[in-house]
Amino acid sequence: MIVIIFVLLIAVSIYFKVRYNQTVTKAHAFCISNNLDIFDVTYESASDMHKDFNFMSKLWSGKAIKGVSNQALKLDLLNARKLLQLQLLFGFLTFLSVVINGFFSA
Repeated sequence: MIVIIFVLLIAVSIYFKVRYNQTVTKAHAFCISNNLDIFDVTYESASDMHKDFNFMSKLWSGKAIKGVSNQALKLDLLNARKLLQLQLLFGFLTFLSVVINGFFSA
């Protein structure tokens, strides 16, 4: 039973990871096509956004998203923030399921 729960948690976490990557790529493509900056920075690719600690911290906190004037970009960034949080939540739940299983097995 615990294996099924573990696999489901991993699958949900991967789903949110894929959706997050798609959303960030969509936001980057939108910025490139409209000559916009994301948090006052121009990124060459979506992978540069993932590598930038400042982008990730601003996305996580959500404070900088309020200052984005373009509504479509703001919506994409809010969706990316939600998906990032869900991805980390399900990753933590996966880790917690392993710890709880180890606790009960011992």
